[in-house]
Amino acid sequence: MKIKLSILILLILCMSSCVNTQKSNEVLVYKFEITGTFNSTKMYSNTIMFTDPEGNPHTWNNVTSGWSYSWEQKGQNYISINAMNTSGEGDMVIKLYRNNELIETKIGYGGGFPSIIGSY
Repeated sequence: MKIKLSILILLILCMSSCVNTQKSNEVLVYKFEITGTFNSTKMYSNTIMFTDPEGNPHTWNNVTSGWSYSWEQKGQNYISINAMNTSGEGDMVIKLYRNNELIETKIGYGGGFPSIIGSY
């Protein structure tokens, strides 16, 4: 009985690792969107800083509500999205999507600085 149970557990573990390998090789489409009621009239206002899954930094200035950025990646990777509402007015929202499904939302209220950081 112990041998059959051991074989069954081993088989389940093997099947589980095969499923995880398939998911890690699947290409996923990610997108983050910046929205809110923030002001964008000041020079170099509303800066977005993003570190992509390969560790490359990106910076965009003068971002307005509705701005978005998309990329593709395999499996989960570490990313960092930081928004700076330098106008000091209104709210700024970061929404992160995976395959068009909303997976994370962060809000910076009243001139706050929302961030999404982690493995996604």
